[in-house]
Amino acid sequence: MSARLFILVGVVAGVLLGNTEQGRKLYTEAGKRVAALWRDPRVQSRVGDIQDRVADVPVLGETASDFIKSTRPTGDAGGTPAS
Repeated sequence: MSARLFILVGVVAGVLLGNTEQGRKLYTEAGKRVAALWRDPRVQSRVGDIQDRVADVPVLGETASDFIKSTRPTGDAGGTPAS
């Protein structure tokens, strides 16, 4: 529900900002600032660090449930552990 609300607010803001001259100017200015921030060497350094870390993460399976199933002992019915 919150994702839909977030998208709706974004669309409404985009329409309002895009339909006025001042709104378009603000929208363009924000885009320029975001682009400048993205090109900042400090940001790109952090992006590279994160990409390196993600590249080192092993692929465990198609989904989290596949991984969980693969770690269960055979014959486990999902009940409570024995005392």
